[in-house]
Amino acid sequence: MVLNTPFYIKALERILNNNQPKISIADLAESLGVSRITLHKQFLLHIGTNPSQFIKIERFRNAIKLFTKQATKEQLIDIAYLAEYFDQSHMVKILNR
Repeated sequence: MVLNTPFYIKALERILNNNQPKISIADLAESLGVSRITLHKQFLLHIGTNPSQFIKIERFRNAIKLFTKQATKEQLIDIAYLAEYFDQSHMVKILNR
């Protein structure tokens, strides 16, 4: 018997393995065959946050990884650009929301 993977797990995998600069919640929900509202509710229920906030957290985690790996080579502004923020102040502003 093959168990179906819940769609929110598939959403997590797509977010974590995303190679695109930006991921649209609407496109993600559509690709999974669910509404944005359903995706939002399931994230809150199972993950504890909404999809948009989860993506922000993941972007920040990636920025931290880059910073710790390249701290001697790169400036924080370069890390912000590599993590696909507009600039360092944009990264700080997004993280303080």
